[in-house]
Amino acid sequence: MNSLKHKPWFVFLFPLVAYLIGIQDYTPFVDYFNLIIHILIFTVVVFIMYCLVEKFSNNKSRSALLFFLVLMVFTFFGSIKLSLAAVLPPISHYKTLALILVLVFAGLYFLFRNKKITKSIFNYCNVLTAALLLFQTGQFLFSFIKSDSKIITPKELTNFTAKPNFYFVLFDGYPGFKTLHHLFNFDNSQHKRDLEARGFYVKDSMRSNYNYTLAAMTSLFNLSYVNRKNSMPINDFSFMYRAQNTIDKSAVAQHLISQDYQIHNLSLFSFAGNKGAADYINYFSPLELVERNFFHNFFLRELAQNNQYKELPLINYYAKSFDRFYFQNEKILNDCIEQAGKNANSFTYAHLLLPHEPYLTDSLGNLLSKRLDNSLSEKEGFVQYTQYANKVMLRLADEITKRDSSAHILFLSDHGYRDNSEENKLYSFDNFMALKTPSKNYEGIEKLKSNINIFPYLFNTFCGQSINYAADSTFYIHYKKNIFERIE
Repeated sequence: MNSLKHKPWFVFLFPLVAYLIGIQDYTPFVDYFNLIIHILIFTVVVFIMYCLVEKFSNNKSRSALLFFLVLMVFTFFGSIKLSLAAVLPPISHYKTLALILVLVFAGLYFLFRNKKITKSIFNYCNVLTAALLLFQTGQFLFSFIKSDSKIITPKELTNFTAKPNFYFVLFDGYPGFKTLHHLFNFDNSQHKRDLEARGFYVKDSMRSNYNYTLAAMTSLFNLSYVNRKNSMPINDFSFMYRAQNTIDKSAVAQHLISQDYQIHNLSLFSFAGNKGAADYINYFSPLELVERNFFHNFFLRELAQNNQYKELPLINYYAKSFDRFYFQNEKILNDCIEQAGKNANSFTYAHLLLPHEPYLTDSLGNLLSKRLDNSLSEKEGFVQYTQYANKVMLRLADEITKRDSSAHILFLSDHGYRDNSEENKLYSFDNFMALKTPSKNYEGIEKLKSNINIFPYLFNTFCGQSINYAADSTFYIHYKKNIFERIE
């Protein structure tokens, strides 16, 4: 007990406690080697800095407590600032916040001149930190070993009697024809005619089952609906991680492996054990979630949003240009074409953030950031980016067909246009589907109404399966409000 009373264990144990608090909700998805490295680095830095502070201090207890305050502000700075902004926006500005922190620090400095008070708070911090460490360790172990509720129950598949080559290209957020006509006064019928001239069947009244990519893809690849109860909270990163894991080990992915398919994953997610080929917008790893609120990360990230500073070398690292998604799409497009026809019994899954926002090019594919006049309205930007998506789609159709005469090509969107969903949620579910097969056999395809039955149709028609079709339903997810409701 003497060592507990006289040593500032609350300082030395703080890094471990901080990381345990931050990652306890994501324990199944943590890279534990990197977690240990990050905790060790933080602990060593804290130890060295405290030793320097202690060396030049004439009151070690007071110095330890003030140093502890600095640690807490540094580690939870982003959370503090965002909380203040939600309650009292004026005091969340950096100048005001800095003044408040200086006044708090000065007030505590004088308060801790009282040795009796300092000793009491010092002991309290030690006991509290020890208790927090035990509690968070227990929470961590419980979260790690508990059986995680499944967010979906996948359908079972049987052996294929035929193994055609599939090319599945997901155009994220591509709207249906009705949406383009009603919301944008844009006639997309020429694109339909262009695809039909190439042998495609184009469904102009298809319905997505979800307005949220992760739920949509989880459902699509498992031929089933997401369990709403087990998916809550839907606005938490834990759902993102669980959904990605479920996509990777989905019914379609696992069955393709069992049927000895050559799988080419050019998507945003891991699929069938193959790492994703691209970044997902607003994705953070569990460690990044913990560290994004550290003062330097939060401050530099906010600074990077200011045009005056974002080009500076250090800040430029945080100012990740949205143009990278254009080059990401280009790489996926080229890789999809390059590997076409190279393998028999192949399944290619490509996922393009197109025409999903941000809208990066004009209708010809020229980067808006490179144009002198890049000031397009929301509607103009979306229409032009959709026109560019049409060009990409036709190029894929031509190149894949040229390289692989046995190709079964599916172009699909995961959801429709969402920015008008508050006025009419149904626009979020009006999506796009086009299919081309060598035989041009589309018998029964007109009965398809929603995405959940796409793969049952493909596998029943071309692989000798007899999968029962699911009832068509639509679920609206309002991510920010944590709403998951059935529409119809």
